[in-house]
Amino acid sequence: MRWATAALEPVADPDRGFEERAAISEYDGGLPREIAEGLANLDTMPPPNGFTPSRWEQTINGAAIFADRWGARALELGWQPIELFGIHPVAPAARHDCLGLAFMLDGGEVVDIDATKATILKPNGIKQSYYRWQASPGAELAWCKLRTLRMKASSLSQPGEFSRQKGFEQ
Repeated sequence: MRWATAALEPVADPDRGFEERAAISEYDGGLPREIAEGLANLDTMPPPNGFTPSRWEQTINGAAIFADRWGARALELGWQPIELFGIHPVAPAARHDCLGLAFMLDGGEVVDIDATKATILKPNGIKQSYYRWQASPGAELAWCKLRTLRMKASSLSQPGEFSRQKGFEQ
């Protein structure tokens, strides 16, 4: 993740880069460690089905900016992590009913949030309301898909390599 609100230089050691990104979300953004680690993991996730690399990069950058500015406040207001960072595991670009707020920004930015809705300012100047939703049975946290893919890959590579990976359990 490029973490546009915090200027990070590219880091040669991926573990150090992961720790820096997670620390920024946790300490500067006020997010729980599990969410901070999940967001930091998105940078290593290949684009999910339906996303081009550039669209996925824009999406996770927008999610990082949202998390830094509004993530802790949204959680305080009662938003659930799945409502903020959810995706559909098979068709995330097509299943908008499973997309959390952070993945619906599409180049826009949240300018206000309360317990029932967020107001998004789109790049064209239009304000759009995003209302909280009951989590679709198919939704999962975006980084859980990454964890599943990594666990499958780890069985083919080095044992224990992915031991620090964990999702946010609700």
